Amino acid sequence: MNTADTHKKREIKRNGRRYRVKRIVRTILLLSLVVLVIYFSRGHAKTFVLQFFVKTIPVEYSVLEDTRDASFLLIRSEKTVTSPIRGRYERKYQEGDRVANNSVVGYLVKTIGTSLEQTERIPIMSPYAGMLSYYTDGYEKLCNPDVWSQLDLNKLVELQKGLVAVESGETKNNSEIEAGQRLFKIVDNLAPQYLFTEIELPDDSLIQIGNTIVIKLEAEGNLRIQGVIDEIERYDSIMRVLIEIPATPILREYRKINGSIIVDNYEGIILEQDVLVHLDNKVGVYLLDQGLVRWQEVGIVGKVGSKVAIEGLPSKNWIIATPGFVEEGQRLDTYKD
Repeated sequence: MNTADTHKKREIKRNGRRYRVKRIVRTILLLSLVVLVIYFSRGHAKTFVLQFFVKTIPVEYSVLEDTRDASFLLIRSEKTVTSPIRGRYERKYQEGDRVANNSVVGYLVKTIGTSLEQTERIPIMSPYAGMLSYYTDGYEKLCNPDVWSQLDLNKLVELQKGLVAVESGETKNNSEIEAGQRLFKIVDNLAPQYLFTEIELPDDSLIQIGNTIVIKLEAEGNLRIQGVIDEIERYDSIMRVLIEIPATPILREYRKINGSIIVDNYEGIILEQDVLVHLDNKVGVYLLDQGLVRWQEVGIVGKVGSKVAIEGLPSKNWIIATPGFVEEGQRLDTYKD
C-alpha cells in the first residue's frame, strides 16, 4: 500500500469522527431547545387547555324561589242556569260577555204541536249580574264560598283528585237541549275567588293564616297571582290550604289547575352549590379578576335544592363556575361565557 492511499484512509476516518461529533452536538442542542420551550411555555399551554374547561358566569342578582308543586281547586261565586224544558237554545251573548241582573241571556225555542211553523221562544234570564260562561262542570254549588262552612273537606279532596276537566259546549248556538240540562253559568266577576290545595309541608312557619303568598298557575301562560291564606288544616305533614285571590275572570273556564306555591324566596346571586369554595372555614367563590384567579368570601342568603343564593359581590365581576380546574393566584386569559 502506497503512502497516498494510507493518507486518504486516515482523512476519511477523521471526517467520519467530525461528522458524528457534529450530529451528537446538534441533537443535544435540539433536545435542550425543546426542553426550554416546554419549560417556558407550559403555563401558556395550560392556559390554552383550561379555556376549554373553565367556565365563568357574570355576577347578576336575581330571586331564588322555594316552591311546592300543587294542584288547585278553584272556588268562586257562580250560579248555573239549567233548561226548564226541551228545546233549541239560541244564544244572545258569547263566552265572557258581561250581563246585567235579570237580563235575557238567550232563548229556548219550543215547537208547539206538530207544526214546525208554530214555535214559542222562552227567554232565559240571568240570576244576577256577572260574567257569562258556557264552561260548566256540575260542581258550581259545591265549589262555592257561600257553602264553604258546610263543606266536608274530605269530599272536597276526593273531588279534587277525581276531577279531570271542565265540560263545555253543552249549549252550542241552536243546539237541541234536554230539560234539566245545564245552559250556562254566571260568575260574579267582582267577588274574590279561592284556591284550595293540599301540599306536603312539615314546617308550619312557612305558611300561616293571614300571610300573603304567591301562586304560579300553569294556566294562561304561567299566570302569577298573589293571594292571602284564609284557612289551614293540618293532617300529619299534609296541609290543606284555602287561599283567597282577587277576582280573576280569565280563570272562569277552569275548575282544577296545576301550579305551585312559592313558600319563600331569596334575593341574591343564584349559583349551583358546587361553585362555592370553602377556605379556612369560610365560604366564598373564585373570581376572575383581570386575568387572575382570586378567592372572595360571600354570604349565603338561602338554599333551595342544589341551588344557593349568595350576596357580597359587586356587579361587573365574573365568577368561575368550575373551581375544580383552577387555584388562587393562577393567571388565565380573560375569556367569558
